Amino acid sequence: MELIDGLLVEKDVKSPQAALAIEVSWSTLRRDRGRQASLYAVAGVEQYWAYDVKGRHVVVHRGPSADGYAEILEVGPGGTLEAASCGVGPLGFDDLLHATGRVSRRPLPAG
Repeated sequence: MELIDGLLVEKDVKSPQAALAIEVSWSTLRRDRGRQASLYAVAGVEQYWAYDVKGRHVVVHRGPSADGYAEILEVGPGGTLEAASCGVGPLGFDDLLHATGRVSRRPLPAG
C-alpha cells in the first residue's frame, strides 16, 4: 500500500480485488469522479458507484479499462441501481437510502 495524493493505493494489483466499489461523497465528489474512478478502472473494478450526498444521486461507472470507464451515468431519486454481474440489484435509489435508517428529510447545510 502507498499513500498517493491522500489516497491509499494498493500497488501491483494483478487482478480485480472487487467487482463493485462504492464511495460516499460529501465533499470529495470531484476527486471521486476523477482520480478515484481512474484508479478503480485501471484495477479492473467492474462497477464503481460514487454517491453524491449533497446532489442526492449516484454516479455509476461501468466497463473499466486502462483509459477509464466506458459508461458513466447518474441515478437519482426514483431511479434504479443495478450491478447484475456483481449480484446486486435491482435496487430502488430511495429504498437503498431508507434501508440504512439514516435518511434525513431535513435540508442539507449550505456550502
